[in-house]
Amino acid sequence: MEQNHRTLRYKEAKQAYSENMELAAYTGVQLFFDILIAQLNVEAATQEKINADTLYGISKGRFEVGRIAETELLQIELSVANAENAIAQSTLNLQSSMEQLRTFLGIQRAARFEMVPPLELPSFIVDPNQALQFALQNRSLIVSLERRLKEAERNIA
Repeated sequence: MEQNHRTLRYKEAKQAYSENMELAAYTGVQLFFDILIAQLNVEAATQEKINADTLYGISKGRFEVGRIAETELLQIELSVANAENAIAQSTLNLQSSMEQLRTFLGIQRAARFEMVPPLELPSFIVDPNQALQFALQNRSLIVSLERRLKEAERNIA
């Protein structure tokens, strides 16, 4: 009986370790894509700022010759300020994402990551019944419940 108990504890610990490794992999992938998205947002905000500056320069010239109203020029100035704000916000988000990955990886010194998007994403179909079967076979909680049930039965006996 004691041997069976130890076997269940070992199986439970092994499956919990496997679950923790999968969770670490999932977290790493999530952090990778958080940085990638933040990088793309910085690039988009920077391009938007360039476009706003160009439009502002053109509009300023048009305003000087009386082709547009002052309110229209002020609206364009506002869009330039909003574009600057978007750059600042997206840069802050990028720095925050990089800090989260650095902390996750246990890197003590400052680090800058340049993520490259994957060229291809794998495509697969998950059979729900098979997924449920694997979950029941490999989940440490299931083994834990089985172990606790056997412990309770042993205590009653």
